[in-house]
Amino acid sequence: MARMLVRVFSVGFALWSIAACEVMTHSGDFAIAASCPDGYLACAGACFDGQFDRNHCGACDRACAGGTVCSEGACGTQCTGGTTLCGAVCVDTTSDRTNCGGCGTVCAEGKICSRGVCGSECARGETLCGLVCRDTQSDARHCGQCGNSCGGEEVCVKGRCLRGNCDLYGLTACGPGNCVDTKYDPRDCGFCGRRCKENQLCDNGNCVVVCRVGETNCDGNCVNLATDPKNCGACGKLCLGGPCIASVCGR
Repeated sequence: MARMLVRVFSVGFALWSIAACEVMTHSGDFAIAASCPDGYLACAGACFDGQFDRNHCGACDRACAGGTVCSEGACGTQCTGGTTLCGAVCVDTTSDRTNCGGCGTVCAEGKICSRGVCGSECARGETLCGLVCRDTQSDARHCGQCGNSCGGEEVCVKGRCLRGNCDLYGLTACGPGNCVDTKYDPRDCGFCGRRCKENQLCDNGNCVVVCRVGETNCDGNCVNLATDPKNCGACGKLCLGGPCIASVCGR
């Protein structure tokens, strides 16, 4: 009897372990236990991002027809919400580590993609949720904190899930439930989908280069006038064949 009880306990423990094991979502956003996080679909024992998965577009097993893509939970002929078509899938090249900055650009092991650049941490104003950098101030699936998904009648406004639509709060809808201030949001600067580069911020709807101390903005590029042979001492001053030392062209 004791041996039988031990066997039953062992089998039960094994089944519990399988149910509780971590499963990666289709988009790689989360490692989850037992069930999928809000905003994701649990289909046949796995988690899928119904916003962009062509085989589960908006609902489990709702596949998009040939020649169409899944974007924001609906099948269509083009990608929306500032996403880019990579192969047959719409992706956000500002945060997708397998298509970072452009289709096919894969970040090295241990690196993440933020504002279209591979690095070790998220850009200012973004939070690492799983393996993806998110703006928790406006992302309806990560509102205020990672994994906090707003309800179907709610939108994300400055990190809070509120009822109504984005217009009600003087903001722009950039994606389902994502309320954005396009005057100052570097992911949607001026209009939805316009991404500022890593060294830029969004000022009144325009992407503006912000250079580090000791650097100067020369035609949108941050350079060191003391050492740059193409901008030696001043923007556009080229050293012909020699180095730039202390803002003076050498020989």
